[in-house]
Parts: sequence; C-alpha cells; structure tokens
Amino acid sequence: MNNVENFDRLIRIYLLFFVLTTGSYEIIAQETLPEPDIIEVRSKYQATLNNIETKRQEFYSAYKIATSAQSQAEIIESIQDYLSESLEQNIFPAWYGTVWDYNGMSAVPGEGKIACGYFITRILSQLGFKIKYIQLAQQTSRNMIRNLVPKVDIIYSFNNEAVNSVKEKIKQLGKGIYIAGLDCHVGFIIYDGDEFYRFVHASYYSPPLCVVSETLDTDNPFAHSQYRVIGKLFSRELIEQWLKGEDIPVKY
Repeated sequence: MNNVENFDRLIRIYLLFFVLTTGSYEIIAQETLPEPDIIEVRSKYQATLNNIETKRQEFYSAYKIATSAQSQAEIIESIQDYLSESLEQNIFPAWYGTVWDYNGMSAVPGEGKIACGYFITRILSQLGFKIKYIQLAQQTSRNMIRNLVPKVDIIYSFNNEAVNSVKEKIKQLGKGIYIAGLDCHVGFIIYDGDEFYRFVHASYYSPPLCVVSETLDTDNPFAHSQYRVIGKLFSRELIEQWLKGEDIPVKY
C-alpha cells in the first residue's frame, strides 16, 4: 500500500469512527485535504524549504542595514508572520497523513514514520533553525519548549484545566505558532488571533495514527491531558538566531 492509499485509508477509518459514534459528519473536527492537494504540497516541499532559505538571506540583508530599532522590529514581525504562514499553508499540510510511530524519525513528508517530538524538531530544523534536533526531540516537552521559548512566552496548565480556559491564556499571548507539551505528547498549535485554534501533531491515537490537524477540544491528547505547557514560538531572540544562522544550544 503506498502513502497516498494509506492516508486515504486512515481518513476513511477516522470518518467511519465518528459516524458510528455520533451518527453524523457534522462534528468532525479533523482537517482533511483532497489527495491532489496533499500530493501537490509534498511535491513542492523541497522547493518550499529552498524558498524559505532564500527569504532568510533576504531578511538578514535587510535586517543588517536597518537604520532604526523600529525598522528592525518591523522586519522581525514580518519574519514571524512569514514563518507562521509558511508552516500553516505549506509545511504542515505536506505532513498530513504521515504515519506516526514512537521511534519514527522521517525527514520526508508522507514517507516513513514520525514520532511526535521529531515532528517538532525536524520541521524547525528544516526551516533553518540550527538546533540539535535529535537531542531536542528526546527532551521532555517542557524542556524542549524552554530551550526554544523565553519564560515570558510560556503558559502552564494543570489538573486538566478546561480547554476554553487554556484558549483564553493563549489569546493573551496573541496570534502565532505555539508548541504544546502534554502528559506524554507534544505538538504545534496554530492561533490566528481570533477564534481559530488548531492542534497539529503526529497523533498516537488510534485512529488516526498519523499527522493531523484538529480542534483543541476534540478527541485528542491536548483535550485529555492533565498537564500542559505551551510556548509561543518565534521570539525576537529566536528569530535573530535564525537570521544569523547561529547554533541554538540545548540548555535544559
């Protein structure tokens, strides 16, 4: 069975599960894309990464000649938006349907298998962040986040706090891409600054046992976790390290 067939099979199983348990398609919260769209974004994946590297160099050239703190801050904000949009529109969709495995380390969307931690660190490494992606993937999710996110941009949630309450905490930090560390799992969160939240992760739930995008409060590890630590990516410090191609140390 090839990857596209496997992806289609997983989606059908997932849909069937909800139909059998709810009697309706209306509450299905998993984001799916037509197979041709998945194939297209995957076929362009390396070109996408090459374009991101070209943009990194262009941003860095502009940043070095910026004549004021305000203009530098505007460039940083543009980079934050650019990276967030690249992840949401081109990077994450390419990984949808990639099979989850506890030991998975795939570097190619749709091929092989990927574990939840490696899903995070592979993508960040491919975006051009100079991280020790193997070492970082093997950290606790809390330490993974602490190595990438300043303390001021980290949220903690305990005792299975209601998802709506956690959403309000995320809203206080504003739109962007987040990493969410859970009891025994980790994934990305997309927040658009309004009411759109998605949990993008290599899911070990069966189904779907693959990379998916889901609402925060559906049947997934985020909703069920007792403990959550959530860090907002792309701080100014992290962006400057990305621009300069600096190594990002593992401190924790």
